[in-house]
Amino acid sequence: MKKWILPIGISLALIACGGAEEKKDKEEKAADVKNVKVAELQQKDFGHWIEVQGNVTSDQDVILSPQTAGIVTKIYVKEGQVVKRGAALASMDNDIIGANIQEVEQQIANADYVYQKQKELYAKGVGTEFDLTNAQNNLKSLLKRRKTLQVQAGKSGIYAPFSGIVDEIFPVQGETAAPGSPVIHLVSLDPLVVKSSVSEAYLNTIKEGTPVRIVFPSINKTIDTLKVSRVSKYVNPANRTYDFYIDIDNSEGTIVPNLTARIYVQDKFQSNAKLVPSQSIQYDKNGNSYIFVAEGSDSTMVSKKVAVSTLFSYGGTTVIESGDIKKGDRIVSEGAEGIEDADKLTILK
Repeated sequence: MKKWILPIGISLALIACGGAEEKKDKEEKAADVKNVKVAELQQKDFGHWIEVQGNVTSDQDVILSPQTAGIVTKIYVKEGQVVKRGAALASMDNDIIGANIQEVEQQIANADYVYQKQKELYAKGVGTEFDLTNAQNNLKSLLKRRKTLQVQAGKSGIYAPFSGIVDEIFPVQGETAAPGSPVIHLVSLDPLVVKSSVSEAYLNTIKEGTPVRIVFPSINKTIDTLKVSRVSKYVNPANRTYDFYIDIDNSEGTIVPNLTARIYVQDKFQSNAKLVPSQSIQYDKNGNSYIFVAEGSDSTMVSKKVAVSTLFSYGGTTVIESGDIKKGDRIVSEGAEGIEDADKLTILK
């Protein structure tokens, strides 16, 4: 029996060729496994928010002026001072009114003397009813005039109509002020109101009680868990918007009127919503949406294509309206573009 003996070179070539084929098979098998990242499906309440600009206003923001003309004789406060309701802020010169009151007092004393004498004479049958009536009317007229002058004297001062902060004082002591001329700017810092405007398209979604969150960038302050306090019943025909208002607590005094605010308003809400990363949503050529779920153990994961329909998205998260998925499913969040149904998967951390 003859034995065939291959040359050494040919044997080595065959061994090398077999190794290359084996390496190629391993590479092909490795190429069949898709590298993806997954995110666990969450199920909880979820809202959609829109951002609008707002401005801080105060319902108690007034410029006070005197009710009578005169010289500013005294200013009792300073700019930035906190005052209580009813506190005296400034006083006007009322010397003329005071002199008029003294003059009327003398006239009242004389008129009362005349009236009393006429009463005595009339009682004795000497005086006439006409003289008694004239004396009585003259006394009443002077008493009314005194009361009017006293009211005017009381209006020579400027008093705080509410508790607040003196923002600005316009005249200096000794200057003349008249009704309508600004003397003191008084503003209350608590409570304050944030006002904004939105399109009329939100009339059915942004209304009284709608949740909001407000950010004040200038002072690095955020207020959560607020609600729309009231909405306007009027649509501006010029830009088709309506106003809404949010009452805010400013007991710390850090927020001031006319401060700019960013308002986040919740215009959509879904309770117990199924949530997936927005980038996990894929679309076929007909526009139908689907996702991939990673099934199996960590060593032998495979993809499962699931058709879904969506409601809305916000902040990189999408609400699933329908689809065969449940809480805890591992949704392919990265790498879904290159896989098909039943592909082998390697989960990347």
